[in-house]
Amino acid sequence: MELNRVTGFLPKGVGQQPYAIFFDSYLVCDDEAFLRLGRLLSNRIFRRELQADVSKRRFERSLAVLLANLIAAMHREWDPWIAVSRNKIDYQRRYTSPLVSYSALRTAMDALRDLGYIEFRRGFRPPPGNTGFRTRMRPSDRFVRLVRNLGAANVRIFSVVEERETIVLKDSHGRFLDYEDTQQTFGMRAAIEAYNRQLAGTRIGLSEELPVAGIDFAQNRSYRVFSHRNLQEGGGFYGPWWTACARELRPFISINGEPTIELNFEAQVANQVYARHGFSCFDALGDEDPYVIPGFQNFPRAFGKLAFHILLNCYSDVHALVALMRSDVNTLLDDRELGYHPMAVLRAVEEKHDEIADQFLAGHGPRVHYEGASIAENVIRNGLDRGIPVLLAQDSYIVAREHEHWLKAAMATAWSETYPKSMGMPNIRCPAAEDSYEDEFDRRSA
Repeated sequence: MELNRVTGFLPKGVGQQPYAIFFDSYLVCDDEAFLRLGRLLSNRIFRRELQADVSKRRFERSLAVLLANLIAAMHREWDPWIAVSRNKIDYQRRYTSPLVSYSALRTAMDALRDLGYIEFRRGFRPPPGNTGFRTRMRPSDRFVRLVRNLGAANVRIFSVVEERETIVLKDSHGRFLDYEDTQQTFGMRAAIEAYNRQLAGTRIGLSEELPVAGIDFAQNRSYRVFSHRNLQEGGGFYGPWWTACARELRPFISINGEPTIELNFEAQVANQVYARHGFSCFDALGDEDPYVIPGFQNFPRAFGKLAFHILLNCYSDVHALVALMRSDVNTLLDDRELGYHPMAVLRAVEEKHDEIADQFLAGHGPRVHYEGASIAENVIRNGLDRGIPVLLAQDSYIVAREHEHWLKAAMATAWSETYPKSMGMPNIRCPAAEDSYEDEFDRRSA
């Protein structure tokens, strides 16, 4: 198994950034050695000139959270960077611990950088349509020596998880948004919190010793992300370690020490779009793969899947054309294939799926993803009622092998309840050993 030993995730060549963990505003520590470290650094920094709008109390609380993140990174075996936003809009009160103040956190971060306690890489905001880079930091050797000298290297860092928001709303640019709670959000939050309690009481790991680093097996808390300022668009489940690890690792996942099986709907998104018209894509296409493009059969399946998703998510030919040309999936093509005409690919996909042409270039993607997330929520609720843990990994469901027949029935029920007018249902299968890029694409495009 050729996995990246540094990240434990996908091999190089699929366009991912160097691996980092995200800053966690809910990390705390109550150990006396940690509190001593905080007082020492706070006094050192307060001798320097601070911003007038940062009170000492607010600064000390934000500094404590920052130090907890740095020490937690020291506990990792692969010396990760910590990705942290310096954009005020990312610190909405709904999504940020009350211990953290945006201005105080920036001041603490800058002060630790100036004192040589953190290594620092400033992020940048790209031109429209390009990929930016979030600011990253990690403990410097000087910080590590200080922490060890104060006896704070092995203190217990923990997260106040019960305060975290599990229903996240973002705008079209991925920025966090506040919202008014309704019966819908109360119900979704209650369901996912019950799911998180079930996951917390379940032993989930890898059944074999594998040469993998960079997986935080304690990270098993889920949350849902809705998009485009709409709580009926997106809604996918994110968070646990198994949602981000490579497909090659999934057969080795165990639940309470038992081997597992992974199932999904064949060509789920394509079938969802056809189901909106009342039938299965296999009713229209027979045994033909919906993601194989006529005239481009030698291209990787992931390429056809990408083109289908782009047409589903975009609003215009220009938007779709730019998205296809800039996609990392082009790295999968050889020199001969790179001579393709992008617009010819998009037109070939539209012609193949002419019966659902009204779904393309109309921005229906987020709504289709919401419907897929509703199927997943239905399966999770079914599992909660029967005490069966269900792990979600993109469009796949993972359960202990003894529950395979139950899972198939639960998936079928969830599909029929989401698409009651559809006359067909896609096949339920064990995922094939396809190009690993498809998982990476699913994770980033959803």
